[in-house]
Parts: sequence; structure tokens; C-alpha cells
Amino acid sequence: MKEIEEWLKDLEINGVTIPPPMRKIFEKESAKAIEEKQPYIGVWHHEYKVSKCTCQIAEVYVSNPRDARWFSGWIKYLIGNGIVIDPSIMKKPNIPGAFHCMDKRFPEFVRRLDLSPGASQVFQLPYHIPENVESGIYFGNVFLIKRSRPFPEFVTGAYGDFEVFTCEPDPLAQTTEG
Repeated sequence: MKEIEEWLKDLEINGVTIPPPMRKIFEKESAKAIEEKQPYIGVWHHEYKVSKCTCQIAEVYVSNPRDARWFSGWIKYLIGNGIVIDPSIMKKPNIPGAFHCMDKRFPEFVRRLDLSPGASQVFQLPYHIPENVESGIYFGNVFLIKRSRPFPEFVTGAYGDFEVFTCEPDPLAQTTEG
């Protein structure tokens, strides 16, 4: 539990606030990562509700437990319209298959990552919400991919949701010139 508290403190120092409903999930999943000696990855969005044509920031946190091996690989962030990760196939899914639900109207990000045991890193990935997206809930999906020969290996994934709404002008706020 001490290592989890250190991870939470590290997030706070980096200016990342975990939304209250996500904190319990963070504690549970990070405890599992520590037990399995595997890196932990989480994603939160700077704003839960955003209007079209505004900026959104995905905050991705990756931490490597003290007892784990050195981690070298990548994070891949994309937005889909409902990618649900089935825990029963989480071990070794087909990486290319996981990306089929990507919403091409949004950007995707890939960042290089090297973490020694006990290290962590925060990525802030800013992007604009396109004007042509429908109002609704969207899922920001992040994947942790290990550098491996002959092919990269999927390690784990996480998602965070956010809502896009239409920012319609308020008819009562309009003024008339006279």
C-alpha cells in the first residue's frame, strides 16, 4: 500500500488529479500491477464534459513497480466509440485487432517509454474535439506495448471516458441593437 501512496503523491506532484470515482479503480489496479510485477497504466481526461472544437487533454500515467524489471516500449492512445476490453482475453490479445474501433476523426498518439524499476512517467496529450463528432460518450483508450523481438507485445490497457456536448447559443442571451 505504501508504493500506491507514493504513486498517488507522484501524480499530485505532476499536477494530475484522479477523479474520485477513478481513485478506487486506480488503487485496485495498481495493487494488482505491484503484485504481478508489471507496469501499471491509467488514463484520465482533463475535463469530463467538453464541447466541440475545444481542447481536451488525456493524462496518461505509467508506473513500474520497484520489484519489476526494466520496462522499454510504447504507449498508444486512441479514441474509440466503445472499445470494451474483455478481462478474459486481456492476457495476449491481437494488438492490431484492438485498434479496429478507432474513431479516425480524433488523433492517435504513440510515445516512447523507458522505465526503470520504481519509476513513473506522466504524459499529457492535448487534442481538439472535432466539429463533426456527435454528442455522446467517447472512450480514450491507452495501451502499454513492450518492446520485444520479433514483435512488440501487448502488456495491458486502460480507458477513460468523457462526454462531448453541443454548445448551442442561448436564445435568451442574444441582444438586439436598437
